[in-house]
Amino acid sequence: MVKKLCIIFILLLGYCYWIYTSRPTMTSPYPYYFVNNDYAESAAAAESHILILGDGMGKNLTFYSPELMAEVSLGLTRPLTTYNWSGENDGLHRSLSKLRSLKKFPKIVIYHGGNKDFYEKKFSLKDFHKIKKNFALTRDDFLASVILTFPILSKFFYEKVDLIKFKPNVFMQDTIDYKGKAEQYHIDLGYKIYQHELRELYRLSREHNFTLIIITNPINLEIPAKKVCENAQTRSLKKYQQYIQEKADDGDLKENYIKLKKLKENTVGNAKTYFLFGQTALKLGKLAQAKQALQLATAFDCARWRGTHVHNELLRQFAKNNELYLIDFDQIVNHKLGREELFINQFLPKNIYYLSLMQDLRKYIVEIYQL
Repeated sequence: MVKKLCIIFILLLGYCYWIYTSRPTMTSPYPYYFVNNDYAESAAAAESHILILGDGMGKNLTFYSPELMAEVSLGLTRPLTTYNWSGENDGLHRSLSKLRSLKKFPKIVIYHGGNKDFYEKKFSLKDFHKIKKNFALTRDDFLASVILTFPILSKFFYEKVDLIKFKPNVFMQDTIDYKGKAEQYHIDLGYKIYQHELRELYRLSREHNFTLIIITNPINLEIPAKKVCENAQTRSLKKYQQYIQEKADDGDLKENYIKLKKLKENTVGNAKTYFLFGQTALKLGKLAQAKQALQLATAFDCARWRGTHVHNELLRQFAKNNELYLIDFDQIVNHKLGREELFINQFLPKNIYYLSLMQDLRKYIVEIYQL
């Protein structure tokens, strides 16, 4: 009996040692890691009063921030400064890496991203179920707190996955053409990871005492989806969509509206159906229906080439749940959908909307700094 217990004890020790040596230590079960957080820009970012992070949308704020800083700094002996550390293709994972590199934190951090979070491959799809299981464990607040306090315990709770390795300022575009269920698995897990990255953004703000301002991503709803998900498309559906488009060219909008409404109700997840219905509703002046359908078209676009309505909803919920400053730039722009031209290209709204955004930013900065 004693001999059996000794053997079991030795096997248990061996198993624990194997886990300890083969699994990484992590406070959050991200399926990726950064080899380091070394950035030449860290010192300059740390010395600013206001730090801007995000992707190309955040980067575009560079053109408007000098005038904004001049306005809020009137009467100050030391003007407020901004540092825009947004990168054209920075997903939130890269913004978080930059924040972790700071030894000193600005009073305000503005996050304007969500447009390029599908740009890089953040996980191996074969580990889909393991990754979801690991993230499910974080719903247990007690367990999450224990792992945050004693990160080494993560080796024994989180299942091992093949980690994607990132380097600062070295990008790896995800060029894989996913097929079938893999398309939607990839998008589903991408949103899940983004949600957890937002939680870490909030945790860092609490830990380092900076104020977050969140800006949603204005989506050009009049650009069609680039790819319909395979499991939402059939040959007959594709032919019927083509037939309806041809009828639309003949100007029979009301009949098309009825047909597309019925098609939308009887098919699920087809981005082209949503877009065609949205465009038809827009031409008929049914703006609320049009906006909802066009938003769904972005959500079900399997090309993963830009931010979607889902990213914006996650940002809105994140800001609401944590009582953060939110500027709903998407709403500022798209509340005039169907009434006038809104964008200068596929991503950027017209200058007049940026001026409105700057007014809201000015109000929040003045409030936070008590100017």
